[in-house]
Amino acid sequence: MDAMDTPIDKKAVPDKRQKLEQPLSLDQRKAFRGEILHFIADPSVVVLEQSYEYFEDGILVVKDGFIEDLGHAKDLLKKLPDDIEITHYQNGLIMPGFIDTHVHYPQTEMIASYGEQLLEWLENYTFPMEREFSDKAHGLKVAEFFFTAVIKSRYHHRLSIRHRA
Repeated sequence: MDAMDTPIDKKAVPDKRQKLEQPLSLDQRKAFRGEILHFIADPSVVVLEQSYEYFEDGILVVKDGFIEDLGHAKDLLKKLPDDIEITHYQNGLIMPGFIDTHVHYPQTEMIASYGEQLLEWLENYTFPMEREFSDKAHGLKVAEFFFTAVIKSRYHHRLSIRHRA
């Protein structure tokens, strides 16, 4: 058995993710100030300049877990209550979170696993896991889990499946 065939102990892999900040509680109102870029339309449908909004000095107000207001700081600062907490990101860009909905079915069991440089990650985690699919029973078990999860998540309309004829 060479190093590539060695099973991976996921518990032994360190988690390098860090929690940057506590999430907002639902009864909290908070403002974030800085450069803000967000997307409002599909650039393949509208002119590029109409597909996004950019505020060089903007404020994003969040209340009860939802965006309450967004705009230029000079306009919103006049409306905000004096006691609202404003976190100012002077050297950062505030953008919406991105959700990557693509998935590799053979890698279902390693979703959210520790990440390294791409080549090392492929060699140390992906390729060994994908070799397990030479066992048909294993492949069927993972396939059942994967497609059950896809259907339950209601994201199956985004699923594209490629297969060999």
